Amino acid sequence: MQCPVEKIPEGQMKDYLLGSSACFPALRPREIDGVKYTVEGLSASAKGTDAGTYPAEVTGKAVVRDAAGNDVTAQFKVTEKDGSLEIAKRKVTLTSASGSKKYDGKPLTNDKVTVSGEGFAGGEGATYTVTGSQTVVGTSDNTFTYALNEGTKAGNYDITTKNGELTV
Repeated sequence: MQCPVEKIPEGQMKDYLLGSSACFPALRPREIDGVKYTVEGLSASAKGTDAGTYPAEVTGKAVVRDAAGNDVTAQFKVTEKDGSLEIAKRKVTLTSASGSKKYDGKPLTNDKVTVSGEGFAGGEGATYTVTGSQTVVGTSDNTFTYALNEGTKAGNYDITTKNGELTV
């Protein structure tokens, strides 16, 4: 069984509530000597917006119940351990366009840049300055630079650039 993953609206802070027995094996029903036990009463939460690791503190009081629903906590030693929430950087690839033409004495340029991979989060992005140019017969990289838009944090992205080729 997989843990549910909730898509967070772009740019919004989310309060992550943990505690599903599907996601946390320690909370799944256990069978000991033929008797099923469950643990309840614990939860953990973590808040984060930017890429990074955030503490997830366990709160509540653990209650162990047998199959009949009786509180049998006193028969067990329950150890609570805090965890963490990790928000990974988005992988983004920026690629300048390629182009080709027959020699005509005029420079070949192509100012298009495509964004692939996971892309930028909604409302975030970059501007591009494409500097590649090929006038004589041959091939060269369609070089470019980029600048992140205001509000776009570099630390939230793993950005790779790829140059297209210009061929005359």
